[in-house]
Amino acid sequence: MSTTVQIKRGDTARKIRDTLTIDGDPVDLSGTTVKLGFKRDLSATPVFRDAIITAALTGDVEYQLVADDTATAGKFFLEWHVTGFASGALRFPTADYNVLEIVEDIPES
Repeated sequence: MSTTVQIKRGDTARKIRDTLTIDGDPVDLSGTTVKLGFKRDLSATPVFRDAIITAALTGDVEYQLVADDTATAGKFFLEWHVTGFASGALRFPTADYNVLEIVEDIPES
């Protein structure tokens, strides 16, 4: 299932968190590596950032936003890329994309 996260431009104290599942069951991430891919639109070149597995057996992952991630207002499509499975790689969510919506802030003068 996809989710939408909304933040203000320039905010970096927030983490993007997710539980990776297939057919509602958590994916065991033991021995894997996870990256979070960002795309401004689906035809754009993606940017990949290293994510952290917070609970491997329950499929919990997170990514700490940095200044470059939130510098521009707009909508970004997100996809978790998991490698290291004996059978290959997986991407989540499996049927759609998560969305990061960065809303314009009111700058201090």
